[in-house]
Amino acid sequence: MRRNGQRLAAGGPNEQNSEQQRRLEKENAELMEQYIEQYEQKLKCEKQQAKTLEEIKGLESELAFKVLMNALKSFICAICTEFFNS
Repeated sequence: MRRNGQRLAAGGPNEQNSEQQRRLEKENAELMEQYIEQYEQKLKCEKQQAKTLEEIKGLESELAFKVLMNALKSFICAICTEFFNS
């Protein structure tokens, strides 16, 4: 092959560029794979976080109900005590 009257030797600029391009494409593919893995991990964490938040909301509701029931029991006990002491 000739360029400007000179013969290009094996391993010339074109081959070096091709090799560099292949290396960069391989590196890009590896980085994209890492990105996808990290994104999947992020989604898994967000899903777990949402599940945990739902569990917390359920526990808060249960706790609020128990507090309300205890207040009601205390109120009933106070009324009964007042009624029987009268």
